[in-house]
Amino acid sequence: MNGKRKKGFTLIELLATIVILSLVVGIVAYVAINTISNSKEKSYKVTINNIEKIARDYLLENSDRLFYIPKSNDNSIEYQCITIRNLIDMGYFKNDILNSKIDDDGNFVKEEDYIYIARNKTTKAIAEISYGGENQSECPNAVKATGSVDISISPSGWSDYKEIVITYKIKNANDINAYEYKYSYSNMDSLTVISDEELIKKFKVVDNGEIIGYIEYKNDNSQIAENSKNITNIDKIAPVIETSDITKIYGASFDLYEGVSITDNSGEVVSKRVYLDSQEITSYSSLKIGENILTYKASDKFGNESSVSRKIILVVADKEFDYKEEEQVYEVSADGTYVIEANGAQGGNSGGLGGYVKAELSLKVGDKLYITTGGVNGYNGGGGYKNNSYYPGGGATTVKYNNNIIVIAAGGGAKGNAGTPGVGGNGDSAGGSDVGSGSGISGSNGGGGSNSLNYNYSCNCQTCGGGCYDGTYQCNCRTTCDYLPTSVECWTFCSTCGSWYCDPTYKCNCQTCTKNGQSGNGGTSSVVSPAKLITNTPGQRSSNGYVKISYKL
Repeated sequence: MNGKRKKGFTLIELLATIVILSLVVGIVAYVAINTISNSKEKSYKVTINNIEKIARDYLLENSDRLFYIPKSNDNSIEYQCITIRNLIDMGYFKNDILNSKIDDDGNFVKEEDYIYIARNKTTKAIAEISYGGENQSECPNAVKATGSVDISISPSGWSDYKEIVITYKIKNANDINAYEYKYSYSNMDSLTVISDEELIKKFKVVDNGEIIGYIEYKNDNSQIAENSKNITNIDKIAPVIETSDITKIYGASFDLYEGVSITDNSGEVVSKRVYLDSQEITSYSSLKIGENILTYKASDKFGNESSVSRKIILVVADKEFDYKEEEQVYEVSADGTYVIEANGAQGGNSGGLGGYVKAELSLKVGDKLYITTGGVNGYNGGGGYKNNSYYPGGGATTVKYNNNIIVIAAGGGAKGNAGTPGVGGNGDSAGGSDVGSGSGISGSNGGGGSNSLNYNYSCNCQTCGGGCYDGTYQCNCRTTCDYLPTSVECWTFCSTCGSWYCDPTYKCNCQTCTKNGQSGNGGTSSVVSPAKLITNTPGQRSSNGYVKISYKL
């Protein structure tokens, strides 16, 4: 069968077709890529242009807040920079602007990016607004404002607190929100915030320290201004109380602040107080005999208080009674136990020493003791008192209570020409023993005894060589003869011995001999109830009697 044979593509035809298709695809791809690239670039440009446009709007709307810096290489131009963060904070952008890409390198809009703004210094006409570019290096210093921090402190002088006012001043700030207005205090626990406005802050502090105020630029945390002041006049120091312990006489008036010094660093002590057993007192009359522990408190006008304790010892004044020839009276001024020290008098003629007695006695206010001090002349019981023939025994010293003698300090015995006088204390008060003219006079109530008198007698006689004797009398022959034992005086004087005879038992030409009187004994000391004996020392006092009465603490 004859028919036509269908022809196919030759190899050449296929290769040509493939080449043509490849060229078409390449052209289409090239056009598509260029279109996409141009679209991207246009998108980046739109973002950049939008940022620059918004920056222009910001510039126009906030021209009064912006300051400009002269351009270093062109005196006709001044410039300033703002940041993306400025525009976001001022509401010109939302934060999603930060998701916008600005190039194919993967860079996005960042909040710290600068927009550079330049204008003619004279006409103020805008010469350039650029986001990015070669002028960005000039921006870091341009965006920072200048500022100052003022700190005022009141009241002046000493006080218990200080009020601090920190005033922040910022100049040429493109955005005041780009700055933080900070403070610190070295003792923050003592600081209370009164008000915390952005540019004015008020505080109250109650302790000394250092206050610091500063302005910090948020973008790089740098400080553009700082000020500090030390606060040293907040009074936290209590008054100083200096004291010393004192001893005063009970019943005598005195100031409770005697020996007390109170000073304060502020120069003013507002109050001072004295306490006894937690009770405030105002007078010495609240104190008791003996040891009193007092607490002194002082406050200054800021409430600082100090406290110090000291002792005030009240004692009843000792009372001494010297020799008087009369009864003396001691009246008790305070209840308590009293110590009585009594001394008897020494015996006459530098005789035996008087005794010493120490006793205790409980007494009440208003009780009375009656004191009689002995004398070396024998006053108060000494034997031979006011008898000029004798040396008197020392008088006793006595103390009476309720009309009874409760204390006797004995007198010493008088010194005779012979013997040792007895000391007062434990003797029997007897006078000197008889040597021919009788015993000395004994003391009474503890007084010492007097000496006994000397006895004179004839001695070393000669026998009469002649004389007259009528059986009753003896008379003078030649010189003198002794009296008869009957002591009847001879009345006949014989001029010769021829008619009478001299009895050889009688004597003539005699001498007078003396037997010295003996010293007296000391008296006896004693203490009777209600007094209590503490000490009894014989022979201690070398003069008149004496008494000392003291209060026993």
